[in-house]
Amino acid sequence: MKLKITAATLLLAFAAALCACSVTPLDGVPADRINPISDAAFIEPQFVNHAVTRLLYEQLSPVEQLFYRHFYNCVFSHPEYIAVPSGIDGETVKRVFVALKYDNPHLLCLKNSYRLMTFGDKDFVRPDYAFSAKTCGEKTHELDVRASALTGNAKQFSGDFGKEVYLHDELIKGCTYDGTKTMSTAYDALIAGRSACGGYAMGMKLLLDKAGIKSAAVSGSAGTDGEKAPHMWLCVNADGEWYHLDPTWDDPVGAEMHTPLHGWFNVTSEAINATHSDYTLPKNVRCNSVQGEYYNKKGLFCDGNNDAAVIEKSLKNAFADGNFAEIKYRDGDEMKLAAAELFEDGGIDSYLESVGYPEETRVSYTENTTMSVLYIYVHNREE
Repeated sequence: MKLKITAATLLLAFAAALCACSVTPLDGVPADRINPISDAAFIEPQFVNHAVTRLLYEQLSPVEQLFYRHFYNCVFSHPEYIAVPSGIDGETVKRVFVALKYDNPHLLCLKNSYRLMTFGDKDFVRPDYAFSAKTCGEKTHELDVRASALTGNAKQFSGDFGKEVYLHDELIKGCTYDGTKTMSTAYDALIAGRSACGGYAMGMKLLLDKAGIKSAAVSGSAGTDGEKAPHMWLCVNADGEWYHLDPTWDDPVGAEMHTPLHGWFNVTSEAINATHSDYTLPKNVRCNSVQGEYYNKKGLFCDGNNDAAVIEKSLKNAFADGNFAEIKYRDGDEMKLAAAELFEDGGIDSYLESVGYPEETRVSYTENTTMSVLYIYVHNREE
């Protein structure tokens, strides 16, 4: 008997597309190299000691969930072949594989590709591993220690929102965007400190999982001025409501300001659709609430033109932490009028003085026209 192998590559971080390759005959697979399918208890390895939100798992059929559990339970030992239950075709394998990767950011050993094989009348998945089982275990432990430290610190904040803000900001402070897009895991974002969007999303999901806050990875396209590229972000359930959260776009790449932004923090589908598209939210997830939107929650929203109390509050925040202020307006037109009043007419000077900045303080600003947010950078006197 011969083994038929069909190679398939999963572009997991961006929309999960399979590429069929040539068929190569192989010799029979020894029985001791195959993990038989079983409906064993879904128990995580001891080094992963947190609850994981598995929204994509919940959407699978019973037989697909069986395959998911079996795949998860045995993959840490790096079997060469993983048995596929009868009745599951290639498209279903792809769906389960995507769910497994998206649901479990601590699962570092799998690359974004695998091979689907048939031996006789039995199907198998041959995963592509990123490192050895030993290295995978070491990296997973290192990642868990780092994530546990951050989520431990987050306990000082009350409610999901406070913890979410802290974890979001710490992730961004410690990570630089990887323009080569070769780094895209939670380990890359939280340990190596360099990642593309996949790592930002997976790193944030891992932190939220450990903090007990529900979330799910979302993939689609994102961009401005008609230029879209594959992208990954999150939907998050904070204090009972679902929101979009894009930590990658909240990282001021290439800017002089190193404090995390919050323009894409807990926004509605209507708001994020201005820049993000071609995505599907998990079942029963609706991102319609503005209750947990960052600027509403923080009191940094100007309902009209410049509100003195809001301007001063934002500048006080900047004075205390990072020299960086954010103010949101109802729309882009109001934001532009407010910016003109503050910077062209010199209105910002009186606000700086009232907060306590020295007379020689210099400021610059950037307009987020999509989200109608004004970012103000207060320069240090040494600059």
